[in-house]
Amino acid sequence: MPAVIKKDDIDKLCEEWKIYMNEETDDDSVNIENLSGCTKRIDVYWSSILQKKNSLGNIKYLYLSKLVKAVLSIYHGQADVERGFSTNRHYVTTSRASLNEKTINSLRTVEAEIRSRGGDLSKIPVTPKMLKYFREAHKMYKKYLEQNEKEKDAVNKRKHDDELQTLENRKKDLQKAVDTSQSLIAEANTRLAKAVPSKNMTEICSAQVLLESGHKMFVEKGEELKKVELQLNALVKKIKK
Repeated sequence: MPAVIKKDDIDKLCEEWKIYMNEETDDDSVNIENLSGCTKRIDVYWSSILQKKNSLGNIKYLYLSKLVKAVLSIYHGQADVERGFSTNRHYVTTSRASLNEKTINSLRTVEAEIRSRGGDLSKIPVTPKMLKYFREAHKMYKKYLEQNEKEKDAVNKRKHDDELQTLENRKKDLQKAVDTSQSLIAEANTRLAKAVPSKNMTEICSAQVLLESGHKMFVEKGEELKKVELQLNALVKKIKK
C-alpha cells in the first residue's frame, strides 16, 4: 500500500507490528494470536490499541495505525456500497441536486438513528443534551449560511472588478482609436487645403483616401465606444446596489 505507507517507513511499520504481537493485553476477551475469538467489535478493539502511547507520551503505533485504518476501510462485499448508493439517490433528487457531502451524511445519520428505533420517532428520547445539540447545530447552520453568503459576495466582487477593468481598458483603447481617427481627418483636411489651390490631383486623391479612412474609423470606433460606455455605466450601477 504505497499510498498508505511510504517505502522508507516499512521497517518502522514492521517494528511496531513486532511490538504489538509481543505486547500483553489487559483484555481477557482478546487473543492476539487469534483475533477471530475476539468478542469486541473489531473497530472498537483496534481503537483501544491504537490510542496507546509510549513512555514519552507519543502515539505508540503511528505507522500501524495508518495500515489498520486503511485495511478497515476496505469493503468486504458490495451490498453495503450498493445500499449506500441507493440511499443517496433517495436524497439527491432532481430538485435537490446541489446537496453537498456534509448534508447528505447528516441526513443519513438521522435516518439511521430513526431506523434503529424501529422507525418510531416517539421512541427517541428528547433530552437536554439533544436540545443543546439542536441549538448548536442551528447556530452552526446559520454561521455556514453567512459564510456562504460572504464567499458568494467575494466571488461576485472579483467578477465585477474583472468585468469593470476589462471595460475600462476597452474604453481607453477605443478612445485612442477615436483620437487617432480625428488626427487622420485633420491631417487629410490640411493636405486638401494645400493641394486644391495648386490642383495637385495626386495629393488630392491621397488626402481624400486618408479622409475617408479617418471618417470610417471615427464612426465605427465612436459607436463602439458609446456601447462600451453604456455597459460600463450599467455595471457601475449594478455594483452600487
